[in-house]
Amino acid sequence: MDFKFNVNRLLPRKINKVTHTLIPEDFRGDRREYNESQRQISRILDDMGEASAMAQGLSKPITSALKLRDTDHIVYLLVDSAGNEGLGSVVGLLKTGSKNLFMFDEAGAYFQLQPRCILDFYVHESKQRMGFGKDLYEFMLAVSIYLYLHL
Repeated sequence: MDFKFNVNRLLPRKINKVTHTLIPEDFRGDRREYNESQRQISRILDDMGEASAMAQGLSKPITSALKLRDTDHIVYLLVDSAGNEGLGSVVGLLKTGSKNLFMFDEAGAYFQLQPRCILDFYVHESKQRMGFGKDLYEFMLAVSIYLYLHL
């Protein structure tokens, strides 16, 4: 998905992590750049969330900037740095977060878990079946395993 701003400057890595702050993990800049980065990340999340909902046949998006605020959710954004005439384009999105799940044990008693789950997963239609989704998924797994082993 192409945007009018320089995606490569905003999201310098192939896969970039964004949390409730709506700022890329590697952000370095002043207050004005911080606000502009939040605005641009919000645009990316809203547009990619809409595209994901449409692709899944949902009536409303699962992912948006507003829905990311005040959560423990993490969004990984995959960038094609050569896209959009060198400005970069966002190819995919993978959102993870805790989810309340109710499970039953062998005796039939229920209990509650809050596992980390994939909440949204989307690769732009023009980039599907090229391994981009696999790259996103494997990156998320590697980060999750690393955090699990180092906590």
